[in-house]
Amino acid sequence: METLRRAIEDYLYGLDDTLDLSMVAAHALVRDIDSQALAELAGLSTGSEYEFRELVPTVVEELSVELSPLPEAVFRKAGEVARAFQAGDLDFLTAARRVTNLMFDSDYLDFEERPDVGLKVFDNLWLLNEWVFAIDYGAEEDGWYCFKTREDAESYFETVASALVGPGS
Repeated sequence: METLRRAIEDYLYGLDDTLDLSMVAAHALVRDIDSQALAELAGLSTGSEYEFRELVPTVVEELSVELSPLPEAVFRKAGEVARAFQAGDLDFLTAARRVTNLMFDSDYLDFEERPDVGLKVFDNLWLLNEWVFAIDYGAEEDGWYCFKTREDAESYFETVASALVGPGS
């Protein structure tokens, strides 16, 4: 149920462009999570956006899925990226880009109540966002005001990743 809940949050909040919600629904059915709307969802093709929008709220209702608020879902998704980075599955720049995109595209830092409140490491996340932007647009020399070197940016991101994953993870 947790995998289904996370996939529904990712879909509703637009947190994962690569999400195959039909496949997640099919896997949930195999794991004996059953509802009429879930079965319909599992049978949809990836281009059935209208049907997805119609069925997802029904799945949530039929299965009494408790959805996390947007800030918690964004923090969780960013934590997944951080874990992949720490495991060596994502390089620094890809992971930093994904985390900053998640945080800034959702206006995460504008929420008063969010999981990282009180963690000072996120206070300078905008600097990393600016640095990644400079790298992506071939203006690395303009990113000097954010971080003096790529190593400085990576060191900061390692601290962010550790905070996202949490202690003992």
